[in-house]
Amino acid sequence: MNLNNIIELININKGKYNLEFYLIGGAVRDLLIGNNPTDLDFNFIGQKQSVEKFIKEIFDPKEIHSSQFNTYKFKYKTFDIDFAMCRKEKYNNPASLPEINEGNLLEDQQRRDFSINSIAIKTDDFSHKKFIDPFNGILDIKAKKIKNIHSNSFSDDPTRIFRAIRYSKRLNFQIDSSTLNEIHISKDNIANLSGIRIRNEIFKILEENQPIDTLIECEKFKLFKHLNIDLILPPHLPSWEKMEINERNLIFTQHESSKDKILLFLSTFLCDSSNESIHKISKNFGFEKSIVNNWINIVKMKNDLDKFNFRKDQNSKLHSILNKSTKSICLGLTQWYGKSKSIRIINYWNKIRLIKPKLNTNDLFSIGILEGPILGKIKKELEMFAIDYPDSSEEEQREFVTKLNNS
Repeated sequence: MNLNNIIELININKGKYNLEFYLIGGAVRDLLIGNNPTDLDFNFIGQKQSVEKFIKEIFDPKEIHSSQFNTYKFKYKTFDIDFAMCRKEKYNNPASLPEINEGNLLEDQQRRDFSINSIAIKTDDFSHKKFIDPFNGILDIKAKKIKNIHSNSFSDDPTRIFRAIRYSKRLNFQIDSSTLNEIHISKDNIANLSGIRIRNEIFKILEENQPIDTLIECEKFKLFKHLNIDLILPPHLPSWEKMEINERNLIFTQHESSKDKILLFLSTFLCDSSNESIHKISKNFGFEKSIVNNWINIVKMKNDLDKFNFRKDQNSKLHSILNKSTKSICLGLTQWYGKSKSIRIINYWNKIRLIKPKLNTNDLFSIGILEGPILGKIKKELEMFAIDYPDSSEEEQREFVTKLNNS
């Protein structure tokens, strides 16, 4: 199944539902660049009841996610498909959410962020490549330029500033000089964005193939300063950026709560934050209490790791530092250390933390250890012994516990 098959499926069946479709946005851009898009955005002309019926009968998806703005998202084969009614937007205040109403194709193209993302093609004309390009997006693709569509674009929606930088790094395009100037004029409006919207933009950056380069570019524009966030860029390329993209993306997608994304970002770029900053930023970003507690722990872990002797100190001490960590936290913290130290942190997560004593609670009872505080203390000491001496036998662990109990 490829894009041509999707277009053919639409064209064969749309007449029965009195619908017309236009492929628009990033999919058209990627086609013109030479990539194979899997995220497909279509504008439709027709009744929403008809498009709902069309989706159910032709694509038969397991789930359809619809919105009040007449958008319909669903998965089909390997594609993420989005059908949307043409819309027009009006921004009443800088950085506010827009007032959205039904519009025509041109108005929908005009509301797009950049010229390269405004190109459309009617599905009937797909094989003939008859593009609808009122804002010269094709010329900008050929010139490898990121160019906004109108001068109020960034003041209307300052998240587009992050997107301009993100696209420039992803596509290896230059931001047009006039667009650069408008970024500098409008970037103060970033302070008016809600924390949730900023958080979402940061997550999108982390999902890019080159997140560090993108964040560095954001820092050059001093975007985070407008949010009172002191982002600390890594002295070492983080191990999570060196990972295979598919493996890294699992960290970003396997938890619906997005908790791993947050922890990875915090442990990589904000692990020296003060308690005051932690609580202030957490409130702005809408972080739940568990994230705040994890962030406080991240700062403590970083401070303790700075004092840890990676050459001489035992694994049990490393465990006492990192036992409240997650994979995301460990990957983030490696940015502060060289290769050998990073390997030891990752080895902790992959192997050391999984080491368990060969004796269980009943074994400890058989040795003569009674319920109470002493039991908890001995179990902790036994755990540390097993971590430092993973090849120790059951008998050796029993001797260790007996000595502890008799001391």
